[in-house]
Amino acid sequence: RDRVLDRIHDVCDRIARELQRYEGGDYGTFTTRVTGTRWELNWDRDGVSYLRVGGEGGIYLLSQYQPPSADDIRECAPQFPEFVRAYNESVSDLEADLETIQL
Repeated sequence: RDRVLDRIHDVCDRIARELQRYEGGDYGTFTTRVTGTRWELNWDRDGVSYLRVGGEGGIYLLSQYQPPSADDIRECAPQFPEFVRAYNESVSDLEADLETIQL
């Protein structure tokens, strides 16, 4: 369980730092849908704060309070690569928009 969560945390921390670079500020949120389920990554100046699957009342895959259950990891971890793909698509759209700006 720790190995899987450590890898998810490392990836989400990198996403958080990239979002901070793109958006600026000390905190923010990235949300997307994966197979119809809402995924929400919340970040602050220290990196990822949490990763919640299923909206309010959902499963906290990453949290500062406690790790998820093994059952929650089994349910959500296989979908995590889709979350990363959705993030990458969002960033590529943003980078494409930035590339078209001319002064």
